[in-house]
Amino acid sequence: MDCYDPNQSNLCSESGVSDVVVGSVVLGDTRSYTLPKILYTLKGAELGLPLILVLLTSLYFTWRLAVIVVRQFFSEGKANEQKNLYVQIRGVWYDLAKFNHPGGPVALKLAEGRDATAMFESHHLFIEHKKLYAILNKYKVTNKKQHELQVLDKIKSHYEWEGYESDPFVVEMKTMVNEHFQKIADEKGITIQEASKASTQRWAMVLTMMVAFFATLPWFFAGSWWSLIVTPQLAWVVTANYWHDCLHFSMSTNWKINAALPYLFPWLSSPWTWYHQHVIGHHAYTNVARMDPDLAHAPQLMREHDSIRWKPSHRYQHTLTQLSLVWSVAVGLGLGLLSDIKANTRFSYNNSVPVQKLDPGRLLMHVLGRVFYVYSLFVWPFYVFPTWKAIVWAFFPIASFSWSFMLSSQVNHLTDNTSHASSPNFLKHQVLTSQDFGNNHWFARWFSGGLNTQIEHHLFPTVNHCHIPDLQPKVKAICEKHGVQYNEVETYSQAFKNHLAHTKKMGIRPFSDDH
Repeated sequence: MDCYDPNQSNLCSESGVSDVVVGSVVLGDTRSYTLPKILYTLKGAELGLPLILVLLTSLYFTWRLAVIVVRQFFSEGKANEQKNLYVQIRGVWYDLAKFNHPGGPVALKLAEGRDATAMFESHHLFIEHKKLYAILNKYKVTNKKQHELQVLDKIKSHYEWEGYESDPFVVEMKTMVNEHFQKIADEKGITIQEASKASTQRWAMVLTMMVAFFATLPWFFAGSWWSLIVTPQLAWVVTANYWHDCLHFSMSTNWKINAALPYLFPWLSSPWTWYHQHVIGHHAYTNVARMDPDLAHAPQLMREHDSIRWKPSHRYQHTLTQLSLVWSVAVGLGLGLLSDIKANTRFSYNNSVPVQKLDPGRLLMHVLGRVFYVYSLFVWPFYVFPTWKAIVWAFFPIASFSWSFMLSSQVNHLTDNTSHASSPNFLKHQVLTSQDFGNNHWFARWFSGGLNTQIEHHLFPTVNHCHIPDLQPKVKAICEKHGVQYNEVETYSQAFKNHLAHTKKMGIRPFSDDH
């Protein structure tokens, strides 16, 4: 029979093993408990200050890990020690190994060995071309070396760059965005680059949502059913509102902040593979066959572009069953694991973006990050809950997260008006292949993290999303003036309907009677 010892605050059993008591909760023999199991037994609400301290400590060590990653693998010293770092811009090779780029070594490494013209143009909106090339020419390689080097990208660039900077549409768009932020910079006494990054209000909103997310974790670990919905959706809106901007260098002018912060919420994708998929591939070559990896995420099940060979399975891609399956596993199984594994073993992201081999130390850190990803999503519930509940906790949260991501991203580019649109002019191409939705609705802006203003984001990727609503009417007016089609719908539901209609159309076998 158990006895209670008030001096030792535990229960004494006949076996002589002490059971720990916290408040009014009996944990039992703690030798058989893991931290998640203790959290579950305590039922969240009774944890109080001790658990908050544990969570804050965990957050601190996660942040320290991110800082270590940045310092060890993305430090200025590491970049400057590199003997050569060749980048091609407009057909000319430059060796930028000794260039101290304001975007840090991360930006330079993304461009290494590639035709980086599209990235270069979209990331240098606030600097005159003459000044840019005056800097670049200092690092131009010899004529002999020019002929020896080859780009990783084997497909010829989609764009025509001759006379690009003098095109009236390009000139007016760049003038508008420079004047817009120069006014803000003058009023605040800051640089134009600082004016285009996250405002104080944006930082406050992101930090508030982060606190809200971490505050729900005790109940999530304890198995409270309401947290099954709330916690993953908070994770999504936090990710949407800061993670995406960080990886576009638009959260801060400090490259280390942009590089480190995404490691706090690594559930959408590894930051390293996201750079390849999203920045190098998708943004530079939106909806361009065999260059935009987003066209080929699940070709066995989905066909959203003519470049994907039709399969019988595509006939049902618009149905609730198949669409639900794809959208449910798109993040947890797709972006987070399979795409990542294939990219780092085949050295190509979806056969569209070449991926350079990581050095052993960096690869080890990457693998450990993915192991943490798998444990934090799929493994820990089975140490805590009964099997049936563990299955729910392991798969429903990331599935709902995945649905929110897909609903906010797929509707932006995969429609009848945008999927096969094209232009040899880089800025016009960004407009034609994108669609805005819910521009007048705060919920669409907040829940999508600004992904609803996709046209403006593709035109100005280094501008934080908090500034996009002010730019949107100006962009639309310039497009109308120059006869560039501006794709826009009013609501989430209308955007989804347009996407679903396109998905159904692309599922029809080419040259069949129904096509």
